[in-house]
Amino acid sequence: MLAEQLPVLEKTKKQFYSLYGDAMCLLCYEEFETFSHIWNCSYHDNFILRTYNKFKNNILDFILDQQPTADFTNLSVEFDALGFYTNLQSQLLNQLTFIDILKGFVPLVLCDFLNSYLSHSQLTEFILRTYDIIYDDCGLLWQDRCTGFSVSEEALGFTRRIKRLYRYKSKYNIDHNFSFSLFNLDHFSINSFDFISSFIRNNIKYIDYYTYRVT
Repeated sequence: MLAEQLPVLEKTKKQFYSLYGDAMCLLCYEEFETFSHIWNCSYHDNFILRTYNKFKNNILDFILDQQPTADFTNLSVEFDALGFYTNLQSQLLNQLTFIDILKGFVPLVLCDFLNSYLSHSQLTEFILRTYDIIYDDCGLLWQDRCTGFSVSEEALGFTRRIKRLYRYKSKYNIDHNFSFSLFNLDHFSINSFDFISSFIRNNIKYIDYYTYRVT
């Protein structure tokens, strides 16, 4: 993921701009979906918090296994003081946050914290094992994102057939004259986006537009 090669919406627009236009992230509708936005999207807030707590507990449990006399409460306070999650909550993006750890970075302050309780070999073992888990967690986050996007695109009528048609027209420079654009708010109001978003957040995968009137 450090290579930033994930097919985020801003990259998809390069191939399907006439379909997506200037659409925002289909999960939060707050910002354009760039690589950085994946991690900061409000849609993933709960996931990020759960992953942080899992990461923190793995660290504290490993230290306590090696140092049984260490105090859990003091360890917890000391770890939180590193600021990985508080910096993220405060949007201090010029500081290291838990997002940087998810991206695969190993902050020096984290190594210093671990070095005060672990030997070099224990530190190396822990970093390798823990970042393997983080990599898997990032895969789950991306999977969750793709599921949400799929539901939203289906609700908007962006089927594979439509995408193939747009790809074909782009390849052969055929004019994209559809009856209307789904991102033209004259035809598709922002209220409908909020409606779709609520379905995504509640894991509802079918939307019947015959019973829901778009205003």
